[in-house]
Amino acid sequence: MVPIPETSGLLPVQVLVVEDETLIRKLVAEELMEAGFQVIEAGSALEALAYMEAGGKVDIVLTDIHMPGKLNGLDVARFFRRSYPNVPVVVTSGNPGTEPVGFEFLPKPYTPLQAVGLVVRLLKAKP
Repeated sequence: MVPIPETSGLLPVQVLVVEDETLIRKLVAEELMEAGFQVIEAGSALEALAYMEAGGKVDIVLTDIHMPGKLNGLDVARFFRRSYPNVPVVVTSGNPGTEPVGFEFLPKPYTPLQAVGLVVRLLKAKP
């Protein structure tokens, strides 16, 4: 068993996971919760943005690029960059060559533990 990255001194933290593939979203959310994070799950970009418009609080975002609907994960990332510039955003994709400039990128396939490790690293680097 691989140890969960050390999160002491970081908590409480709310992580918004935006992923249309339910199995991936649930696995990542479960691993983040095991590490002590509070997780908000969104199955689409619209759900994520609706959560924020309703006054939701987020400390870090993990979003897939490709999702059904008229908005995608890059729209979510750009929203946070514009409206909440201090909130780190991690963008994921399984399509080669889709790495966005200016955002942390986690290529698929990744393990939920890799996602947790990246979240921890970004939170520790936050001023």
